[in-house]
Amino acid sequence: PRTRGHGGRGSAVRLTRLGSSSAKLSSAQARHPFDRRAGRAMKRMEWLSRARQLVPPLAKERHKGQAGKVGVVGGCEEYTGAPYFAAMAALKCGADLSHVFCSRGASGVIKSYSPETIVHPIFFDGDGEGAEVLTAEEEEARLRRAVAKAGEWLPRLSCLLVGPGLGRDPLTLETTARIMRRACELEIPMVFDADGLWIWNQASFDPAPFCASNQTVVLTPNAVELKRLSARYVSTRGGTGTDAVAG
Repeated sequence: PRTRGHGGRGSAVRLTRLGSSSAKLSSAQARHPFDRRAGRAMKRMEWLSRARQLVPPLAKERHKGQAGKVGVVGGCEEYTGAPYFAAMAALKCGADLSHVFCSRGASGVIKSYSPETIVHPIFFDGDGEGAEVLTAEEEEARLRRAVAKAGEWLPRLSCLLVGPGLGRDPLTLETTARIMRRACELEIPMVFDADGLWIWNQASFDPAPFCASNQTVVLTPNAVELKRLSARYVSTRGGTGTDAVAG
């Protein structure tokens, strides 16, 4: 007969039909598969409890900004979702303010997703249809203006995420690299993802300042990005790929 329940006699009967001896099974053994399920649930609860400890507690004594101000450098015409979700995730986890430093073509779209994010259109869209042809002097002037605009906000930020939806326009990447160096000088904790990691792969990029003992840096590569990082830093620093990147 079919049985019900997740333990006790019903489970023992099913195990007997599979060839086990119910006489030798304790009630704990009979519930073993379900105990494992309960164990996984307890593990999830443990991780959730740890995650909650990272969320700043609400208090009437606090004012806006004391629970953290996050900057996200990313967002171009093709990729507007990634910087938005990153900025919103920070707010959902308890940060007070989220800033997105993106291209002009992406700013209107990102703003339309939510009024909660603060959007700064500092980058010019590069190689798309109708893009301007600039001289080297004009490019440098634009680059300096973009870095200056971001630089006004950097001292106010608690941390900086670089890369989601950034794209690979050369002028944008060079602008971002200079913003990164400025943030490093200010000892702002930084997280690098997606196209932010692409910058780490460029021959012109010097990782030494970001690996200093006073600097907090987190890299979040996927498998392909880790292979790229390893290919560069193993050949230049030696050791295993993971050690070379982490060092």
